[in-house]
Amino acid sequence: MSETFEIIINGMVDGERISPTTIDISLFRDYISDISSLVKEPREKGQPEEKVFFEIEDGSLKVKLLASLMFLSAFSQDIMAINTSGTFNDVTEKRAKVFEKWQRNAKNNETLTFDFRHNGNSLFKLNKDSDYKTELNQYVEVEKILYGTITGIGGKKNPNIHLDTEDGSIIVYCSRDDLINQDNRLYKQAAVKVKVKQHISTLEYYGEFQFIEFHPYSGQLKGKDLDNFINQHSKYWEDIPDSAEWQRKLRDDNDF
Repeated sequence: MSETFEIIINGMVDGERISPTTIDISLFRDYISDISSLVKEPREKGQPEEKVFFEIEDGSLKVKLLASLMFLSAFSQDIMAINTSGTFNDVTEKRAKVFEKWQRNAKNNETLTFDFRHNGNSLFKLNKDSDYKTELNQYVEVEKILYGTITGIGGKKNPNIHLDTEDGSIIVYCSRDDLINQDNRLYKQAAVKVKVKQHISTLEYYGEFQFIEFHPYSGQLKGKDLDNFINQHSKYWEDIPDSAEWQRKLRDDNDF
């Protein structure tokens, strides 16, 4: 049997029952954007993106996801984890934000329901009675140094720094004073010290990255790049019994 996953949105908006023929285009766009945030998962750099397609069916707004069996099973497990824990803590921050938004919408418009179904079975619903939480005590504020290339910097109203890292593009929020006396850093490698909330068990980030300072950076290898370099070149040391002693001998022989 093939796997199916449906997101069904029921309710009244502006006196009309929601359906593909009655929904306002701006509201339709918002829902599709939210659904895209739900199904687009974070991935390792270089890993191909999961292709997720959808069909719109009549009778309420029914969105049927078309994706790989592995993706639909994993997505269903994420949804079931919410019912088990009663919180949004066990899903990614991106998904939690959509669920929180839809839960608020359902409380503000009591006719709204959001039903998540796998193979025809309802896994969980968001409606006026839903009270799922995101327990922020699971997150602690940490300071991190992010390494990457600055691809954008500045902004008139909300200054920020766009940093292209090995894990993807990150936006770091700052003030004009943070940038006003800086050299031109555009398209240059940088180390940016930030503060952000991080989940104590999943290590996932929550909320915005806030600028602290530009950290001194020599352009040396960091993070995964450094690990890859070490793994690639460790084979050249395999025949040396004591590498530390070998290096000391090299320094002694060249001490003049």
